[in-house]
Amino acid sequence: MPRLFPDITITYASNNEYRRIFRQITQMDVSKYYDNVQHLPDLDNETLDEYNYDEHSVSVFIDRVVALTMQHPLFQILYDTAAAKMFSTDREIGIAILLSYDYLIIFYPLLCLYEQSPEVIEKTHEYYTRLLLALEGR
Repeated sequence: MPRLFPDITITYASNNEYRRIFRQITQMDVSKYYDNVQHLPDLDNETLDEYNYDEHSVSVFIDRVVALTMQHPLFQILYDTAAAKMFSTDREIGIAILLSYDYLIIFYPLLCLYEQSPEVIEKTHEYYTRLLLALEGR
């Protein structure tokens, strides 16, 4: 069975590297947006990068995360804790927070591990505890 989430090592130390990784894991197709921005004069790289955002691919990715994890109590705790950072109770907001620069580096390996071996995800698993501690600011 094909994997829902690409097996990619997550490392980044800058906004540009994070954006590159985010595009890889969400399997964005920026080529279809590139033509839309060629007529705009003098765009810096970051602005060009923002115009090349493939919302459809991100939506499909989040739908996969929801389908795979939303019923799991430990993921629900993560999503609730993350959503609370935005004064929200919406678990999909929590997922968006976990895909942000600060948390993706911890969340994505947990997600991939859960896809491959859901039985190993427990409260005491290193990936889970690291992410929960990061969300709690510890």
